[in-house]
Amino acid sequence: MRMMLPDQYRPLTVAGGIHLAARRTPDKVALLEGQRRLVYAELSARIHRVARGLLALGLERGARVAVLAPNCLEYPELVCGIADAGLIAVTLNPRAHAREMSEVLVDSGARLLLLHPGFAAQDRQLVAPSLERRIVIGEDYERWLEAAPTELVLPTLTEFDPFVLVYTSGTTGRAKGLLLPHRARSLLFFAKALQYGCYGPDDRFLGIAPMALGAGFGFGMCVVYFGGCLEILPSFDAATVLRKLAEESITGVFVVPSHLQAIFSLPPEELARHRGRTTALKTIISNAAALPYAIKQQAVAYFGEGLLHETYGFTESGIVTNLRPEDQLRKPGSVGRAFPLVDIQLFDDQGVPVKQGDVGEIFVSSPWLFNGYWKQPAETAACTRNGYISAGDLARQDEDGCYYIVDRK
Repeated sequence: MRMMLPDQYRPLTVAGGIHLAARRTPDKVALLEGQRRLVYAELSARIHRVARGLLALGLERGARVAVLAPNCLEYPELVCGIADAGLIAVTLNPRAHAREMSEVLVDSGARLLLLHPGFAAQDRQLVAPSLERRIVIGEDYERWLEAAPTELVLPTLTEFDPFVLVYTSGTTGRAKGLLLPHRARSLLFFAKALQYGCYGPDDRFLGIAPMALGAGFGFGMCVVYFGGCLEILPSFDAATVLRKLAEESITGVFVVPSHLQAIFSLPPEELARHRGRTTALKTIISNAAALPYAIKQQAVAYFGEGLLHETYGFTESGIVTNLRPEDQLRKPGSVGRAFPLVDIQLFDDQGVPVKQGDVGEIFVSSPWLFNGYWKQPAETAACTRNGYISAGDLARQDEDGCYYIVDRK
C-alpha cells in the first residue's frame, strides 16, 4: 500500500536549499570563480532557467542529460537545473579519454550534452548515437537561457528521484552507473554540517577538487545549500591554494592526499611566508585515498591542531567513517569511527558478524545510500545484504570503535 504523505510534506532536494537561501539573502554572494560571481538570487534564477529550458526541449521526466565541463561558475546551475527539471545529470569525468566518455554516453542513453568550449576536441571524438543536441557554455548557452519559457511549471520531485548518474569503475574495470537520489545528497549535507563545522551561512569554502567526480561537488556545494559561499578554482595549483588559505577568509577546504603532498612540496620559503596566517580556517577534509601518516604530521604541524578530518566511504554509500582531528596522530592507519547515522557491520563469508578485532567485510546502512546501479539489478543485488551494501572492503574494529581498512575482498 502506498504511504499517504501529509499535506505539509516537502521533499528534500539538492537545489531546494539554494532556492530558500535566495529568499533569505538574495544579494549575498553564493559562488565565486576568479572575477566572476553569482549572488543567490541570480543562482536560483539561473537554475530555474536551465530547468525550464530543458523542459522546453521536450525531454521527458527521467531523461539523461550529460555535462562535460571543468570546475566553473556554471557547473552548479547545470547539475541543479537538470535535477529541478526531473531529469538525471550524467557527470562526465573531464579527465577521461573520449572512448570512456563515449561508453558512458552510450550506456546512459544521454540525449543532450551541455559542454564547456574547452572540450571541443574531445567532443569531436565522441561516439554517442543517443545524443540529439549539444549546447556549448558561452554565448549560445546564455541565449538559450534567456529564451527559456518562464510559464513552464517545474515538476514536483520526490526525495528518491535520481539527482545524478555517476559512473565509477573502482577496481573492477568497466564503468558502472550509480543512481544517487536527492535524499542521499541532502541528508548527507546535514550530516556534514554537523560533523565538520564549516558549512554555515557565514562560511566560505574553497572548492578545488573536480566537481564532476562527486566528492568535489558534494563537499563544495554543501556550503551553498546552507547559504554560505563557495569559491571555485578551475584547476588545482598548490601555491594558489596556500595563498588563498592564508590571505582570504577561507573557513573550509576539501582535499585529496596529492593536494597536501603538493602543498608541502612547495619551496620552504613559500611555506614559511604563509605559516601561521591561515587563521580563518576551521576545517580540512581529506578523502579519496589513505592520507600517509607523515603528511598528517606535516598538516597538523603547519595548519594547527583541531582542523584535519579524514573520511572513508564509497560512491554507493557516501561517507561511512570519519577520523576526527583529535585522533589523527594517535590512531595511525585508522579511518575513524562511524559517521553520524551510519550503521556498520563486519561480516564473514557466511554473513555472520565477526568479533571485535577480527577482519570482516564492511557492510553499511545509512539514510544516504544510492538507489542502485543503472540498468544492472543483478549487480545491485550482489552488493546488498538485508538492507546493507558493500564495496568489498575488508576491515577490523579496535576497542575504541575505530575502523582500519586492511584489504579488498
